[in-house]
Amino acid sequence: MIRMMYIMPAEGFGGAERQGVLHIKNLPNYGISVIPVVGPGRIIIKVLEEYGVTDSLYFSQMPREYNIPFKIYAFVNYILNTVNSWHYMCKNLKKFAIEKRVDLIFANRVAGWLIAGPLSKRLNIPCIWRGGSRSNSAVKSLALRILCKFYAPDAFISNCKAVEKSLIPLVNSPGFIVYNGVDLDKFNPDKVRPRIRSEMNLNHTNIVGIAARPAPGKGLDLLAKIVKKLAFRNSDIKFLIAGDYGWKTHYQNYFRSFDLDGRVSFLGYVQDIETFYKSCDVVILTPHERSIEGLPNSLLEAMAMECPVVATNVSGIKEIIKQGENGFLVPDGDSYKLAKYLNILFSNDNLRREMGKMGRKTIIERFSENESMEKLVRVINKVVHSTHKGRSRTNEIF
Repeated sequence: MIRMMYIMPAEGFGGAERQGVLHIKNLPNYGISVIPVVGPGRIIIKVLEEYGVTDSLYFSQMPREYNIPFKIYAFVNYILNTVNSWHYMCKNLKKFAIEKRVDLIFANRVAGWLIAGPLSKRLNIPCIWRGGSRSNSAVKSLALRILCKFYAPDAFISNCKAVEKSLIPLVNSPGFIVYNGVDLDKFNPDKVRPRIRSEMNLNHTNIVGIAARPAPGKGLDLLAKIVKKLAFRNSDIKFLIAGDYGWKTHYQNYFRSFDLDGRVSFLGYVQDIETFYKSCDVVILTPHERSIEGLPNSLLEAMAMECPVVATNVSGIKEIIKQGENGFLVPDGDSYKLAKYLNILFSNDNLRREMGKMGRKTIIERFSENESMEKLVRVINKVVHSTHKGRSRTNEIF
């Protein structure tokens, strides 16, 4: 049996964390023993426990993400804390990996790569990085090139072609694409009730849902234009944003400055996110081309819930949606077409239902949990069996 340390930095809980949970809970079924390393937030611990995973290693010292509007003092302090966190994690995880005779280190997200790269080299065992976001700046690209000059992984897993195209030239490691998987039992429209719609007393309101962190690059400036256009034509429409981030207050104030706060509600983190999709008539996502967006888990989950989707035609989104069949795509920045497609869907119940059914069909055929796991396991086995590092290093230690 392969013994794998899975490093999953998680402050809140979103698409990357959901994929991490999917991996951690399922890999033992494929003969891979998993040691989850999580933190600094505790939500992921609760979610893992719901799936019966109770042996996670929790570290409040896990490096955090800089998730607030830029201020020089706060950023410098963030860098210093990150260096201290990195040193602490590498030191403690090295001891634990030796004790548990770990064969492989798997790292999700950039903060995980920073720990896994040096750790795997010190232990002489293989390392896999998983990425779900693109590089969107020259500074980030240069930093990644420098990191990989010394600590390149044995393999890099991208969650879509767009991420692979962005990162593989920087990482310079063998690349594999493993699309995100969806738990089709959890995200099943026949098993979920529209809790949020009921509790907010919106039973007779047209609801547009956005499941995304209120963060730069997610296109909330574009969303504001859409809300303004629809407000004049459809008085019975409400936008709900599910997701939490340090920029939330900034964007709440942004919508308020356009007198749109009555049209838009920020729900924060929604634990039972499936009830959010069930409460929506349409789900929209408006990231910009210059964003870090990869393959949005939120669109896959919405489609699994038979919720029609409208999105900007950027990054991995174009790998999910077939225009007019399982959703609508529009050019980045085109608020007119986004509003147009929303109006079309609200005025045609049959189209919404048919598009929703085609969306779930797409998920079943291409993005199921089982499909994703089988591809992931093949990559893990290939890396471990081709490097032969793990066992030789373990023998040296003992």
